[in-house]
Amino acid sequence: MALSTKYLEIWVEKNAIGSVVYSIVHKGGIQVVVTPNSGWSSHTFAKDNLDRLLEQQRKGKEVWVQYYGDSDPSGERMSALDSKMVRLLQKHGIHFERIAINDQTIKDFKMENIKTASMNDHQTQGKLEGGIRRDDTRKKGDPNTPWFKYKHNTLRAWQIEVDVLQLDLEQFTNLVLANARRRFNEDIQKQAIKKVKKLFSEKSIKEELKDQIKAFAQELGLTVM
Repeated sequence: MALSTKYLEIWVEKNAIGSVVYSIVHKGGIQVVVTPNSGWSSHTFAKDNLDRLLEQQRKGKEVWVQYYGDSDPSGERMSALDSKMVRLLQKHGIHFERIAINDQTIKDFKMENIKTASMNDHQTQGKLEGGIRRDDTRKKGDPNTPWFKYKHNTLRAWQIEVDVLQLDLEQFTNLVLANARRRFNEDIQKQAIKKVKKLFSEKSIKEELKDQIKAFAQELGLTVM
């Protein structure tokens, strides 16, 4: 029976958390693209990355995007099911799922107290503590705040930054790997590695890598012994 071929990418809201996620998946033996969108530019970001996803689709792969972002009005709005980003992906038959931060991760990571603190703090503005940007004025001025309040059936918005998940690195690692493995065919990757090893000896691979490094060094004007 042929294996179901899937292609997974992980998109994150910020560069900092992207490097952590990249480290987690690659140490876990999962070779996937991890891409930060660096803030509120969801539709443009999706368009810029769409060609790469469609190329995998043309190869007959089932394409998935997993997303990690802040729990605040803008952070949740940009990845909502009716957002421009998600609608663009779905238009092309690309599956999208927001892994964190959502209600489940707030519960699993015991962050209800962080949410409450973020809602109640009116004094210190612009200061980041433990993943909370304490800036109630900015939240009030966010045009997505009414949508956020309606979604969560709350009178006041909160902000929990996705970076806070790193405070429990073991649990965060398990979250990332468990979800990535649901959409990633490790068996296919293992088969590809076996095929490469069968076609090319370890010595020939090392020699090829050396030649590529030397060629790259020469372009930079460097000498490699």
